[in-house]
Amino acid sequence: KYGASINSYLLCALDRSIDDLLVDPWAPRHWAVGVDLRGSVPIGPRDTSNHSSGVFVRSKPGYSPKDVHDATREPLRRGNHLAQWTKYRFILHGDLFGGKRRGVQQTPSILR
Repeated sequence: KYGASINSYLLCALDRSIDDLLVDPWAPRHWAVGVDLRGSVPIGPRDTSNHSSGVFVRSKPGYSPKDVHDATREPLRRGNHLAQWTKYRFILHGDLFGGKRRGVQQTPSILR
């Protein structure tokens, strides 16, 4: 009816609430918004495997809830949430579906 989800209204309110805390309140803001991927990605070896991802949303001062909604929908439309999940899955496991890496250490040294 209003062109925005309740989450867009909440993010818009949060965005407005920090105006006084910023050095430059007119600068764009960047938010990470979580995305549930259950049903969109393979389950993996356990049903407790990671089924979440996120997108980065860029908002500007004065954005309406509809503007925030549109800014959130765009990276989802492009599939950024699936790309993030795929990237993290590959970094942590060496493949997308839980197989073992061959000839490479299992956990990258930066994550140990």
